[in-house]
Order: sequence, then structure tokens, then C-alpha cells
Amino acid sequence: MRTRFIDDEVLARGIRQVVVLGSGLDTRAWRLEWPADTTVFELDSADVIALVDSVMGATGAVPKCRRVAVAADVTESWAGRIVSRGFDPRRPTMWILEGLLPYLSAHDQAGVLDDVVHLSGRGSSAVIERAPALEDTPESRRRLEEMAQATGMPMDKLLARADPPDPAEVLSAAGWATEEVTVAALERRYGRTLGLDGTPAGESRGGFVVGSR
Repeated sequence: MRTRFIDDEVLARGIRQVVVLGSGLDTRAWRLEWPADTTVFELDSADVIALVDSVMGATGAVPKCRRVAVAADVTESWAGRIVSRGFDPRRPTMWILEGLLPYLSAHDQAGVLDDVVHLSGRGSSAVIERAPALEDTPESRRRLEEMAQATGMPMDKLLARADPPDPAEVLSAAGWATEEVTVAALERRYGRTLGLDGTPAGESRGGFVVGSR
């Protein structure tokens, strides 16, 4: 549902400058029917980009847009790097943040959202997957300790994700119009349920924020 929702949002807007932050194994550049003259920028680590290039090249797949892969760490200074590869901050941009923020510290989430705001020309849009809110309470610490033991991830890194910025609030403060889309709303839209027993996910603070400038 996440992928389908983002696909629908991106294609509905028809914006011809698209940025996928933390692109991972995203194949939208090849998979979607893009408007003519669309450029899709993909930002991720050099290793990930090399893997995608190798696998897709071996299949003979051809992107359906102009694809620009940029080796960059979104937690560091990446704005200059993408501009040097042809990104124009004066043009409308479609931002895709799928499966990215939940893996970043609250500080880095704020930095990424701030960069998106400052690199967006008039007419820009964004579809952002929310990071689940994590409060620093005794009960949450107990759960985090269990998670740390199970995953081997240090507690300090887990706690660094506590109190993440709300993308809707960040974009609204910058003058964007925002819409919040819950997982339950997506279940209704696409006629699917995520619960193993067939029950809906329920209204929660998870899901997506869609913004337009």
C-alpha cells in the first residue's frame, strides 16, 4: 500500500523534477510512466547506487525518465552535491521520503526536512512517510532495552529517535499546505488490511504527510 500510494501521488502531480531521498532499491525511474522531460534524482550511499546500477544494467532495463544517481549521505551536506548534478531549486520539485525518516535520529530527521523546505521552489510537493513517535518513558525504555538486546543496536541510537519532528508541522510552519494520511485511510482506499487477523490497523499517528508549496 505504501508503494502504491506514493506512485499515485507522484503521478497525479506530474512534476518533472523528482527527488528520492534514501532511494535504496527504488525502481520508479524504470517502472513508472513518467511525463516527458522528467528527471528523477536518486540519493543514497555509493554502495547502494552501485548495486542498483549493476542489477538493472544486467537486465538491460532502460529508465523511462532521465535518471541521475547521486552518491550522498542525507545526514550530511548533500544539497550542494545534488545541485552540482543539475538539480534546480527554483523549479517545482516532487520529494519522495519513503522508509527514510524512521531510520534517522530526531536531529537528522529535522535536518532533512529543513533541507527539503529550503530546496523547494514554488509548486513543489512532497510525500513523506512519518517516523513513529517514540517517547522517553520508563515503559518505552523497557521496550527499547528488549529491542536493543534482540537487534544488537545500542540504546543511545534508539533513544536518539525519540521525539521526532512532525513533518506536517515543519511544512506548515514554512507555508506549505499539508494533508495527513493514516494507514487506516490507505486500507480503506485500497481495500486491504494489514492486521494478521484481518482487522484494520486503526487510526494512528503513522502513515504519511503530503505537502504542497
